[in-house]
Order: sequence, then C-alpha cells, then structure tokens
Amino acid sequence: MTKHIALLGFKISNEDQKALNEYLLVTPRQWATDALKGMINKALKTILRDWLEPYKKTQVDSISGNIAVLIPAILAMPEFKPYNVESTEKRKAERTFAAEAEIWEGGFEIADHEDLALRAFYKDPEQTLYDLMENKIALRKQAFVKKYTDKLISEQAVTIPNRHDAMINLITGEVGYKTRAQLEVLEA
Repeated sequence: MTKHIALLGFKISNEDQKALNEYLLVTPRQWATDALKGMINKALKTILRDWLEPYKKTQVDSISGNIAVLIPAILAMPEFKPYNVESTEKRKAERTFAAEAEIWEGGFEIADHEDLALRAFYKDPEQTLYDLMENKIALRKQAFVKKYTDKLISEQAVTIPNRHDAMINLITGEVGYKTRAQLEVLEA
C-alpha cells in the first residue's frame, strides 16, 4: 500500500522559479522528490542502525529481510520511542510577488513503511520537506543576487536593485541571459 505526503503542494513565485532555474539541473518537483527520498533513507537507516539488533533479540529463530516488514515490527516494539527530529532549515525566501506556481500539486506517494519511518523519525515530516524547499529557494536567490551584484559592480552598473526579486527580473530579462542548464547544453 502507499500513502501520500505533502498533499498541500508547494507554490513558488515566478522569481523563485528563475532563481532555481539559474542553478538547478532538474525541476523543483524532482529536487523535492530527491529531498524526500533522502529524508526517507535517513529515517530508515537510522531506525535500522539503532533498533535492528534489539529487535533481533526479541525473535526466536529468524527475522524477515524485507524492510517493509522490519520497519513496522521495530516501531511496534514497546521500547521504541520516536526520534522527533525537528527541521533545522529555517530560511525563508524574500518575496516581492505572490507564490502562485504550483510545483508539487497533490504531494508524493510513498510506501507505508516509508511513511511510518518518516513519522517515527521526524517530528513533522511534511513541514521538514516544506522547509527544505523554502530553504533551497532562499539560498538560490541569495546566491543569484550575490553573483550578479558582484558582476554589476565590476561592470560599474549605474544602479543595482536592492530587492532580490527586482535583481532576478533585471538579470533574467537581459538579452543573452542563460540558465545553468542552457549553458551546459551550449558547452556540450
């Protein structure tokens, strides 16, 4: 069986999308999918590392090698306590314009045991995923602004916008502007 996570989706502004396009070689949805896979792997590996041996001791002969069986069995142990790991990603992207473009409408499908592991490991797995995406956008926007501020200063530009979104629109509106993916295609 499968479960759904992050059903509310995630919206970004046009300027967020431009900043992500400057750096990412994948779509924001693919980036979020990969981030979710990383969260799942971390939860599964940590639970197995910490609890597989104690679980083995509760079994008489053998245990299942199927992780979809192991995780619910470990979590059902009376001594198991959830980790309640909180999101450490707290950066929020500066936005002048509303976040309107949906990048992962309807969330993601994950296996039952993955959902169980996420909920046993993270205090709020959905919020952690939202925070990871928001943090990524904030960092990409900051990097974009720094890169092009330095460039405009070296070119002795007449004016440099103070707002991230204004800088992003100015640079991406220039004739000849190319994203990282477009540059890599040209270099190949």
